[in-house]
Amino acid sequence: MKKYVLNIMLLLLISNSNIFCWELTNDCGKTRINSICYNGKNIYIGLQSTFYTSNDKGLNWIPRNLNLIRNFKYITSLSYVENKVFAGTQNGVFSTSDDGNNWKQNNTGLKTSYVRNISNFGGQLYVLTSTALCKFDTIKGMWNNFENLVGNVFQTFFIFGDTIIVGSEENKKPLPSEPNIFISYDNGNTWNGIIDTTGDFDRQNINCLLMNNGKLFAGTNRGLYISTNNGNNWIRTDSSLFANEIHCLTVFNNDVLVGTKVGLFKSTNNGDSWIVQINNMASYNIICFTQVDSTIFIGTTHGLYKSTNNEKIFELQNNGLAGGNIFDIIFDDEKMYAGTYEEGILISSDYGEIWTGYDNQFRNSSIYRLGAINGNIFAGLYMPGGFWYTSDNGINWKNISASSGLSNTNIGCIKNDDKNIFVGTWSGLFISSDNGLNWNSVNDDINSYSIKDVLVKENEIYVSTLRDGVFSSLDYGKTFSQSVSGLPATAITSLALSKENLIAATYNGFGQVGYGIFLSTDKGLNWSEINDSLTKKNILSIVAFNNFIFAGTDDGIFLTTNFGTNWKDISLGLPTYYIIKILLHQNYIYVATNMGVFKAPLSDFGITEVEDTKIEELNYLKCYPPYPNPTANIVRSLIYWDTSIDIENDDIAVYDIFGNKVAGKEKITIDKQNTYSGLLTWDCSNVPDGIYLIRVIHGTESRTMKVIVSK
Repeated sequence: MKKYVLNIMLLLLISNSNIFCWELTNDCGKTRINSICYNGKNIYIGLQSTFYTSNDKGLNWIPRNLNLIRNFKYITSLSYVENKVFAGTQNGVFSTSDDGNNWKQNNTGLKTSYVRNISNFGGQLYVLTSTALCKFDTIKGMWNNFENLVGNVFQTFFIFGDTIIVGSEENKKPLPSEPNIFISYDNGNTWNGIIDTTGDFDRQNINCLLMNNGKLFAGTNRGLYISTNNGNNWIRTDSSLFANEIHCLTVFNNDVLVGTKVGLFKSTNNGDSWIVQINNMASYNIICFTQVDSTIFIGTTHGLYKSTNNEKIFELQNNGLAGGNIFDIIFDDEKMYAGTYEEGILISSDYGEIWTGYDNQFRNSSIYRLGAINGNIFAGLYMPGGFWYTSDNGINWKNISASSGLSNTNIGCIKNDDKNIFVGTWSGLFISSDNGLNWNSVNDDINSYSIKDVLVKENEIYVSTLRDGVFSSLDYGKTFSQSVSGLPATAITSLALSKENLIAATYNGFGQVGYGIFLSTDKGLNWSEINDSLTKKNILSIVAFNNFIFAGTDDGIFLTTNFGTNWKDISLGLPTYYIIKILLHQNYIYVATNMGVFKAPLSDFGITEVEDTKIEELNYLKCYPPYPNPTANIVRSLIYWDTSIDIENDDIAVYDIFGNKVAGKEKITIDKQNTYSGLLTWDCSNVPDGIYLIRVIHGTESRTMKVIVSK
């Protein structure tokens, strides 16, 4: 029987909608859990700027503040009081009384908006900023400052009875020292600054505090300290064991738990002796704790874990959470590769549905840049650098050293054309014509420059640099001309061609106002801004398709179809706005972020035109990712099927994560576009929030689509 396979040709038009179908590719890296709290009913966690909630004890997670990412900036801590959950952020305090569906900012009374810590002690909410400790007045809805507390940059605090103890950053001034511990014994009316110079405690950065059975514990950047006299004197405990940063402290099952940069430690005798917890968390960077009934949850830089068996084995609890920090993404032979922070290289053969990693020397490394040519995969490592390649799908990796002709292995970019591969380094541009075995400098005239990106089109080569503008070659690298006319003196992070126009992206530094995007119509000789309706931002990646230009910034992703006269913000639906890399492949746009890899149909930004090719294939079934996802009422998916079987006779149903059927064909429709494709729609307005699976069985083929319902 003849069957239709689809080759998608993209003809993009800007959609009027502001909501786009950004879908997280599953398990692409583990993300940092900033904070976690439990209010007796639900668990809440903060990931970068996104607030997640779980109503099933951590089995599944749903983002709740996707329309407020820019407002939150970064979630530093979470707490609750009465029926409200409070999020401490870099932009103040936000509260919600409906599990994150709606938020109210609560900054009245705060002197500074950068919240270091927010906690509930004895049913009373307190917030610590870098300059003040405040107590929340639930009647007036405002913060009252402890005016007599004056000190260095505050970091953390703990309250027991009428005693309040506040820890600050380490004293960096010459002797005599300044206090790094402040104690009030009368509920904040008067304060004592503690300077303990008997050891080195006065030079420590206080990250966390805990009082348990008469002992005060202080976690610092250089170990754990204990005080038995209310904080007046401190003794370092087991310096050989606690040589790294201490991030969090808690009491669980009467034991003191310490979360460090290199794993979990426990004391069963209130700090007299310590046990290294040898489990699957042994080398993890632990950030925060919370107790949920008889279970301990631990937030790390590599995801959320829980243990119910006395911390022997911890289970990953990341279902529905965003992923990790992704530096780079590429496709090669329909395999997708992701370069990660401290998780090596991840590979997907199904466009991001399932990711696996190489179990080799790179599995805990940070991979900054990736490239591919003729079946060879190249990897440039993050600090301190290094350049490797594999020709056997990652089974064996070979180091590319200076003896190959590559004099610098700090890699800024890896690009290729049909015959050669180019590598931009901290000291010039190199080329290999034998799959990476041997390398030559492209041109000695640019060897003193740090290369950020390379764009090759036939005989034209364009090179962007860290501080020295753009270099252009029209003779395949024999000669280069430098262009700084109209460009700012900053990093040119990314280059793209839109028709015959050259586009340059700039980056002025994290937290600084950017310069934006620039256009050259004369092959890089002169440049002009194209930021007309786009607030100047730091641009990390730029991609062009005809006159459609996608710009990934440190504050969202934007699209223009008229060379910058108008820019459209297409970020809504992403849990983070820090866009590191953009890639167009087939009918999808992929973005690498600091919270995983996301993709969206290019049809979200316009239309697609389908060109048909007939081949022999029975029982064909293709279901594109459902959108919008998460959804509140309606979800849709574009599907294609083998016409030898009537789609009307297919078994189509929706199940919850426990396998219970929640909807059948009475709630599912297929609007046929032709004989072999249509739009599947599920009306989910009558089901509670949660994760659901739409299953379609067509002949011998079965497809399942995951949908998050969040109202």
